[in-house]
Amino acid sequence: MSLIHQNDSSSVWLDTVSRTVKCIVSVYFRHHEAVEFDHPLKSEASGFVVDKEQGIIVTNRHVIGAGVFSGKIKFHNFEECKVEVLYCDPIHDFGFLKFNPKDIKHVTIGEISLRPDLARVGTEIRILGNDSGQQLSILSGFISRVQRNAPHYGDHTYNDFNTFYIQAAANAKGGSSGSPVINIDGHAVGLQAGGMTFSTTDYFLPLQRVKRALDIVRGNGLVTRGCLQTVWEHKAFNTCSHYGLPDDIEGRIRKKYPDNVGMLVAKHVVKDGNSDKKIQVGDILVSVDGEDIIDFSVLDNILDESVGKTHSIEVFRDTELLKFDVEVADLHALSCNEFVKFGGMTFHNMTYQLVRSTNEPIDGVIVACGGPTDVNCRSRLYKINGKAMSNLTELKEFFQNAEHGKSYAFEFRVIKTTNRENRSVRFDLHFYPDFVSAVKNGGTWTMDKLVTKGGKSTTLPTVIKGDKKEGKLIEAGEEKEGEADTDKKVDDKKEVEAAVTTESDKKDDSDTAEKKIPTILPASISDITSVSYAHILQSFVTVTVSRPINCDSAESVDNGLHSDEEYQKTGYVIDKDLGIILTTNVIFSYFSTVYITFFDQVRLPVSIKYIDLQQNYALLQYDPSMIVAPVTELKLSGTKKNNFVIGEKVHSYAPDPSKAICSRMENSILNTRFSTDAGEGCDTLLVERELEKYVGCGILTDPETDEVIAMAGSATTWRSRVRGVYEVHRVLETIRKGEPLPEKRFINVYFTKSTLLHARDNGLSEERVLECTSDQGGGSGGVYSTVFASSDTPFKSGDILLKIEGKNIKEDDFAAFSTLEEFEVLVLRDHKEETITVKTQPASELLTSRLFLWCDNVFQKPWIDVRQTRTSEWPSEMVVFPDSSQLSDLENYNVCFVTHVNSKRVRTMDELQKSLLDVPNGTYATIVTELETSGPQTSSIYCNYETNPLIEYVRNGRHWTRTEYGVQETRVIDWDEWTPSSEKKEEK
Repeated sequence: MSLIHQNDSSSVWLDTVSRTVKCIVSVYFRHHEAVEFDHPLKSEASGFVVDKEQGIIVTNRHVIGAGVFSGKIKFHNFEECKVEVLYCDPIHDFGFLKFNPKDIKHVTIGEISLRPDLARVGTEIRILGNDSGQQLSILSGFISRVQRNAPHYGDHTYNDFNTFYIQAAANAKGGSSGSPVINIDGHAVGLQAGGMTFSTTDYFLPLQRVKRALDIVRGNGLVTRGCLQTVWEHKAFNTCSHYGLPDDIEGRIRKKYPDNVGMLVAKHVVKDGNSDKKIQVGDILVSVDGEDIIDFSVLDNILDESVGKTHSIEVFRDTELLKFDVEVADLHALSCNEFVKFGGMTFHNMTYQLVRSTNEPIDGVIVACGGPTDVNCRSRLYKINGKAMSNLTELKEFFQNAEHGKSYAFEFRVIKTTNRENRSVRFDLHFYPDFVSAVKNGGTWTMDKLVTKGGKSTTLPTVIKGDKKEGKLIEAGEEKEGEADTDKKVDDKKEVEAAVTTESDKKDDSDTAEKKIPTILPASISDITSVSYAHILQSFVTVTVSRPINCDSAESVDNGLHSDEEYQKTGYVIDKDLGIILTTNVIFSYFSTVYITFFDQVRLPVSIKYIDLQQNYALLQYDPSMIVAPVTELKLSGTKKNNFVIGEKVHSYAPDPSKAICSRMENSILNTRFSTDAGEGCDTLLVERELEKYVGCGILTDPETDEVIAMAGSATTWRSRVRGVYEVHRVLETIRKGEPLPEKRFINVYFTKSTLLHARDNGLSEERVLECTSDQGGGSGGVYSTVFASSDTPFKSGDILLKIEGKNIKEDDFAAFSTLEEFEVLVLRDHKEETITVKTQPASELLTSRLFLWCDNVFQKPWIDVRQTRTSEWPSEMVVFPDSSQLSDLENYNVCFVTHVNSKRVRTMDELQKSLLDVPNGTYATIVTELETSGPQTSSIYCNYETNPLIEYVRNGRHWTRTEYGVQETRVIDWDEWTPSSEKKEEK
């Protein structure tokens, strides 16, 4: 580096930055699978060009990830292009991305040279990148250390090791990862990798191994990486003396290498690895084949060039020098080179990165992602149904015979824990049909779709046809042969009863009752049979639910993250002969997988018999012939009771299925309140909030008759409302009589009890006041204010409701909103009385029966939560929201109405489907969405149909169809919901 006067340094830095800024890129990337410590996410980072002719970019390993990567880069002039992984180091935090230089047409690309030899203490540096996600930031600092150990970011995330790091104080934040650390001459002396959260300290990766790898990949060579399966840590000489290092060895090393201040000490030795039972923790590394080892770079130089060879390793232990012959292992072979996806779970082989700080051998199978199951991520899998799973080959063979809906016992242990666990796993091959084996080939992954036993699907010619050269769709009429094939295979599809046919499905079609499963009461209940309420506890069942798709979900309304994991609530048997179960606050959609457990002994399938979104309860049905058990049934009160008398005694039951306990309390009603939402139903039971807290997941019973008089239920899982069970009793009686289930009605209006004083202030006449108060009839009476009314109703916010069907209002009169198709009401509006006609709509329209998954977004018709927040006219009949906000490209994560796709107006689901199918693979689609509070907004969404194809779900009656519009083929999977044998006989 040339000597520069201090006064001139600023101008030199200005010139240096102006040259190098053309080499800096923003990296926008996705990790599509859970591998090692990675999980699916969308993020951005930095990188820089090191070879402009071949289009090679350096960035961090934690940016590229250990699994499937897709991304694009953006230069400082906002030109962008796709990138692919060229190389990713198995251990150190660097990798190479490759782009086509011909794709960049409007800027002259530069390149930055790598000069690891220029990284010295005191060197003034600049970090050029995208700090905090901002386009081009320039941070300054000075190198303070060049021989610090690799930083530790945490136990459950990626960490580099067996290398030095450079330290400086530049205060870089997220988005700077992958930035070059340049000196005043514009040479890269380090690679920004990380930093401390609550300080200005930053960590840079030295470039020795980066430069070596770059020279190899430039010549299309294979980057070899070797290791002793030992984690080394650099210790200062004074610390080494504590380990027993004699003065003569220290003196010799200090004299020969005066700039060196320490030696390498073994921190961890991989169990059953090449060095196990030879090198021990605390050993001081002295030499390899007689060559002194003073730092990591010397050791790497030897090991990387001798994979598969044996070296003589000399270490100092206690008071003696020891020598061992150790074979050099291939680091790439110890990394994740294959993963398997099945039933929403992801598995891969154990890797060096996962065992670097644990007492684990590098063998066996890791559960990288438990998906919808109860198996923890990053767990070592030992057995399934008692059969050992030692590698992915055995795992794939087992899954080829796995069946939908069947339970399998998984024996596993979370890494860094000591105890094994055994949990039941039910594979849902309807919502999670993919069985994929992915093999790494250099920087890319080859996906192979496998088929399970009976896991057949109807394959049709693809609807989406991307022309790679022209980047456009080919019209169906251009390929006559393809059309003929389509017609033929569509006919074939009609002959297939179910594209995914499992043994359990075959059993469902039988008229013969399934074999009964005997059971006895568990000790937890048998021990309290003398208790007066034991018969109530014997009606409790555990309801296990998972929502594989973020559909009809209140999570989306408040920007919550969707989880497809199973969760449990309590259900109550209300008819043991028909197998009817009542459950609340748990099932919001038919896009749910549900099963029940009796007494923690027997698991049975159920069908969703009835869903009432207005009062938020569901009725499930199991087959009583499948179980022999002393099950009791709760008796529901047939009396419509909306309010308690103050001081009235009740029993509340608050079961917690996760803890297998149930709390019973005696409560008194302290006060009451009334509030009704015609959209949610009028049978709202209104007790004081303290009681609601206790009965948030339970029931209230009459202390004298043990009849259930109330249940917890709400349209939102975090806000409980105690409701009467009159409506449940009415529906149950309909089922018992074998009559069609009642069709509830719906109107999107919310009322609250108002005062006559408020009504007077708004123009209510004294004559009307007397009329409203003259006929109480034991009811609540009075007037009600309209708090919310959507545009599709005749109500307006602020209306005061006076009469329904010409009668003064009692609480029972609100039933008109959920039972009548049309009726008249008298309202006070703008100080004038006005009669309006109210038309309701079927409540069944609130339940979604069709949706699209596209590029990590969900498209469906508005559900009840959305309807209750929209006052203006709908711009279309469908909304969009992220299935996972960590992956979606939507600008607004709120639930928004979709109005345009690539400037084409869309109003219906059919129009939306056609527009989405017209978007070519590998291109961007412009989606216009509208939120009532903020107006239209555009989002640019990248379409990658290899990883995120358009998937359509349709529920017609009890028949489901899943259509996946892939690039190569269109896959159709259909199935029928499970139904009890008694119901099948009735259908026949």
